[in-house]
Amino acid sequence: MKKIKILLLAGIFACFAVSLSASPAGQYMHSQIQELKGCKNMGLSDSCGMIMMEGGNGFSAYGIPKELSESLSTLNAENKAIYDVCLTESGYWYIVGDTLRGRGAPKFIYDKVAELCAAGEHVLCVNFNDNGIGIVITEKSISCNDNDILNALVDGGKKYGKLMSVCLRNKGLLAVYEEGFRKVGIVPDDLVSFLMDTDLDVAYAKFTDGGSWFVGTENQTCSYVFK
Repeated sequence: MKKIKILLLAGIFACFAVSLSASPAGQYMHSQIQELKGCKNMGLSDSCGMIMMEGGNGFSAYGIPKELSESLSTLNAENKAIYDVCLTESGYWYIVGDTLRGRGAPKFIYDKVAELCAAGEHVLCVNFNDNGIGIVITEKSISCNDNDILNALVDGGKKYGKLMSVCLRNKGLLAVYEEGFRKVGIVPDDLVSFLMDTDLDVAYAKFTDGGSWFVGTENQTCSYVFK
């Protein structure tokens, strides 16, 4: 399968090992990242499109569910920040930003987010998969309705420091910490190799079960493979 593999440095246009993409969504996202010369974070799927967060309330998307597109457009029009988007292969989603909203997430997600917000905690990341497993991260806490995954995330923090973000798919999990990462289940081998070798201060790492992936930093330096 043909793919695109890119490294972009914020403020500098630099491409390495570029080839054609077999995915229309990947082709479009590639062109948008090239135009903006970087990207901080993305929402990826194999079957329901891709989204890139452009900073602030800006976003670009291709092939995503209509209701998600409408919600993102509303937030953009209201000048509300969009920080992160979880998008599953069934087309369910959750937006984290100045507003928290989603569709099709496990009940655990909605209940936990409401509980944490009522307690005054700031939600940083919401992620879930089509198997009903959900994760919510705040400045102070990590919550998950699967004890094995929760224990893995907490143990990773003891070794690598603050948990920055998570990506949970149907077959695997990747957690990014200040000083390293932890994977559970199946994560693309080339993504794992990249994370082991990179000197980037990675804030976000997203992947799909089909092998696409994205790595981004707070200053919008990024690397990715879209299949």
